[in-house]
Amino acid sequence: MELQPDIDIFVGNNTIIDLTLYDLWLGSKPPSEAVKLKMKNQQSPACSADLLMSDILDQYRTLGLLEKYLRKPLTLAHQLCFQLSQDMQRELIIRYFNLDHAVIRELLGKKLSRSTYQNMDEVADKTGINHRCCLRQFENCRRVFKAVEDQPGSLVDNISQLFLLPKELSWAYATVVFLASHKFECTKRKLSHMTLNHFVTCVKHLSEHWTSNSDGEFSAVNDGNIDIDREFLHDLRASKFLSSDKDTLDKIKESFSNRADDESFHSCRSMCRSITVIGSGLYHTKDLRDFFIDIVEKIVEPARSYHWSRGTVEEFLVNFTRITSQHPQIMSCKQAWLRFMDGLTCCVLQAYY
Repeated sequence: MELQPDIDIFVGNNTIIDLTLYDLWLGSKPPSEAVKLKMKNQQSPACSADLLMSDILDQYRTLGLLEKYLRKPLTLAHQLCFQLSQDMQRELIIRYFNLDHAVIRELLGKKLSRSTYQNMDEVADKTGINHRCCLRQFENCRRVFKAVEDQPGSLVDNISQLFLLPKELSWAYATVVFLASHKFECTKRKLSHMTLNHFVTCVKHLSEHWTSNSDGEFSAVNDGNIDIDREFLHDLRASKFLSSDKDTLDKIKESFSNRADDESFHSCRSMCRSITVIGSGLYHTKDLRDFFIDIVEKIVEPARSYHWSRGTVEEFLVNFTRITSQHPQIMSCKQAWLRFMDGLTCCVLQAYY
């Protein structure tokens, strides 16, 4: 008796993607789990589990073939194997490059190297997210980093154009790239309260105020490229005198609403010195890397010990910026000082808890 092979054949023209199955595939869910979910949610009981399994396996195979195009989104529109509408292409790309904040928070500031890749199992255990999902997000971050690290112009625009991502998601990738490029320390316990969104806001301001444009010059409308302006950091060294300038300290104390006693004067003086020390030392590579640690240790934690509210901290920083920028000796580096204070103020307020 001749055995008849059991073969499922699917013939079609337009490629139909079930986005529910796509999310399960991205989450590395096995076909058996997808079948259970479909059986539970289907409105009509006419479809058997075997037929569902055949359909799901076919979808998974299709998605596996699509993945090489998803990794390079610009190729998806030009490939001829799968006929997909533009809306579907856009949706597939966005979901493929979507990020779990908990996973990316663990990657911030880290070198996107093989050793980090090998430690993604620890990230999976810590976040409770599937290991393969963590690996995909790591690979996407590394892929974006390599594509834009030497590109001139706006970091976010480059990511958006090369990977066809919306601005909000592009900013998340830009944050990973910016922090990894300059090796900012983001993993210390003192920074554990800062989320990905906090760092995204910080990077928006730092890339706007601390970088030069593609011609190496700073302008009021900066394109926010990846390279921090080294000349700007060098110019900040001239601000060191502010740490011991008594007239400046007196003016800041007088303008500060919480000035009733000697303790408030001491807190103002300590805060002024800390800010000046941070700014004047940023031209050292290590001090730049430790920027977020320094603002927490030298500004945020002392302010909390003084029982300052977030509004009080903001008031102090605004007054400090205004008064110090009017000092006659600061004129030689006034533009650099204002750029520094714009970035620092934003980061301090994001780090305050």
